[in-house]
Amino acid sequence: MPMNPTPNYPLTLLYDGACPICSLEMDNLRTRDSLRRLMFVDIAQPDFDPTPYGATIADMQALIHAVRPDGSLVIGVPALRLAYQAVGLGALAAPTGWPLLAPVFDWAYRVFARNRYGVSGALMPLIAHVAHNRAAKRAVKRAAACADGVCDLTKADLMPKEAPAQVKPAQAAIKKEASQTIYPERSVV
Repeated sequence: MPMNPTPNYPLTLLYDGACPICSLEMDNLRTRDSLRRLMFVDIAQPDFDPTPYGATIADMQALIHAVRPDGSLVIGVPALRLAYQAVGLGALAAPTGWPLLAPVFDWAYRVFARNRYGVSGALMPLIAHVAHNRAAKRAVKRAAACADGVCDLTKADLMPKEAPAQVKPAQAAIKKEASQTIYPERSVV
């Protein structure tokens, strides 16, 4: 008799919101998560407590962690693979689990994770450009959901599970600086 595998969803992603690339990718996953299979916890928040997750903050900062519904942890590339599967991009992430390629992807991710702030800094103009384009698309979608003074919020549901007011001041400052680098005549609120 086959055993039921551990259910993977909802999957809680414990990510570093102080990392611009990490935040951008979590926003991407959040936007694509139409089935509400993912939850997001920013470990960079001052009030974050790693104790309930059975890992240290240093462990979580070294590699992304995810928590399955039963409380078990998935760490590193397998956590990202589950997240991509949750939003319908499993085929894109599948090679990261292939036996011959998995060690290469694991190594590359560890290198990236150790250097994510430097990589983010080097790619800040691109990150800001992508973030700006995504925000513009969300604004268009939001506007399209409203007609004659009435908004259909089911059509405008663009950023589930995390309100814009929860953006950390550090992220806002990074976005403002990046925006002024690319679009100096524009300001970011």
